[in-house]
Amino acid sequence: MCRRQANVELVTTALATLEDCGHTMADLDRVLVGRGPGSFTGVRIGIATAKGLSCGLSKPLHGVSVLDATAWGAWKAGVRGLLAVADDAMRGEVYPGIYLLDDNGAHRTFATETVCKADECVAAWSAREDASRLVLTGNGLKKYRARFEAAGFTNILDEALWYPTGEGLALAAAAQPLDSGDPALVLPIYTRLSDAEENERKRLGLKAPASVKVTGVDDALADRHLQLRPMSVNDLPAVAALEAAAFSGSSHTPWTEKLFYEELSQPGRSWWVAHDLGRIIGFAGGMMAGDDFEVCDVAVEEGHRRQGVASRLVARLCYDAHVLNAKTASLEVDEKNEPARATYDHLGFAEVGRRPGYYAPGHDALILRAELPLAGDVEALGKRPEPHASIRPWPILAGPRDAACKEALAAAGDLVLSIESSCDETAVAVVDSHGAVCASVVATSIDFHARFGGVVPEIASRKHVEAIVGVYEEAMAQAGAHFGCDTLTAADLSAVGVTAGPGLVGALVVGVAFAKGLCASTGLPLIAVRLRT
Repeated sequence: MCRRQANVELVTTALATLEDCGHTMADLDRVLVGRGPGSFTGVRIGIATAKGLSCGLSKPLHGVSVLDATAWGAWKAGVRGLLAVADDAMRGEVYPGIYLLDDNGAHRTFATETVCKADECVAAWSAREDASRLVLTGNGLKKYRARFEAAGFTNILDEALWYPTGEGLALAAAAQPLDSGDPALVLPIYTRLSDAEENERKRLGLKAPASVKVTGVDDALADRHLQLRPMSVNDLPAVAALEAAAFSGSSHTPWTEKLFYEELSQPGRSWWVAHDLGRIIGFAGGMMAGDDFEVCDVAVEEGHRRQGVASRLVARLCYDAHVLNAKTASLEVDEKNEPARATYDHLGFAEVGRRPGYYAPGHDALILRAELPLAGDVEALGKRPEPHASIRPWPILAGPRDAACKEALAAAGDLVLSIESSCDETAVAVVDSHGAVCASVVATSIDFHARFGGVVPEIASRKHVEAIVGVYEEAMAQAGAHFGCDTLTAADLSAVGVTAGPGLVGALVVGVAFAKGLCASTGLPLIAVRLRT
């Protein structure tokens, strides 16, 4: 593990490790990466590198919680009993997790990763009836050991066991059911939204940021037309009125303005509004319940129904839910509400239960649930090319090529893949030896930034990690069509170029890490490119 300069040392460390055990990249069957929680930049570097390795090798990629890896490392060392892991989350906070270690392995006693103040963790663990049985570990002890000891926790593992290891990751992965291995679906474990989004949710008294007047942003990106944004207290009168109108005459008791206000003030919530020229036309919201996100309310103005507004709202809630590490999303719908049922079916929700007569006699409530990230066709929800998890079958297998395709490839000469991630757009292109652009694909996250009056580096970096695999694969498919086949593969490339600067550091490292992983797995030369300023 590279605690510093991860983007410098990670790939060379991986290659050296393979050499030490007499293997090469070609011998690998799958790739495993720690998803966090931890330093956001470090976790993203690890995952982006792993995605590059996976794409270059066409081998499955799986992600594992580093808390699980730490627990399994302790299990391997012979520790048994209740293990309390407290990893450093910066800002005076820790990522807590308590495991039961027995002869069969390390078992979680919690549903999902969370974050809390170190003192809150000390207080919560001290209040447990079994506090005296807790054995402490985790790199958070580097800063907060004295606080835990002052509370009576003296059974602390040796510092060598405080950190996750590759062996711990492997043991944790071996104990879990394997997923599809699709690299596009491996994302960091986040325990909070970005600072900009959190601050926006807390912001009171402003209907629009003052910066809107001076940003010069295009109308379509300045929240004038049909757009989504987090609900604020300024929206509550309009939201309550829309709620009353939408559910007038139904068995559903409309929420009051006070109830909406109380919801906005609670943690683990996500509420969004859809608006057109500043007028609220729809909203949706829900809350975390363990590792499930419960969609509590969805309403759209009558004149804007059947326009995909509800789909976009629910999809955005599910995005927040996945960022907050929910594994599923659930909701209830009247069995007689055919349009709503069609919307949720399109997003990938399936019936898992039923409440007879819940809404009215003969109107059962259907309980629907979807795995996160959504497997539905979220790309069909609108024309904006927003980054999203891939939904195509994986692995992608290249089909046969005819003589014309082979001749076209030969005439093109060396093919260079170029990767650009210096700001808010994830871009990949394929260029031949004559300078012809064979493919160019761009995914933008501008809709996420527009409401802040400029690009938010943390959001940009998060979106690059989501988008990079899908953009790479689409560019390779587009280049394949250019030459008359279904897709190119890494074996068709001669080199990879990547933007190395200038730009947003958190955004740049994602493109560079993916490129390094791709080159390390294929032996392709890597060309660092600096943009003209």
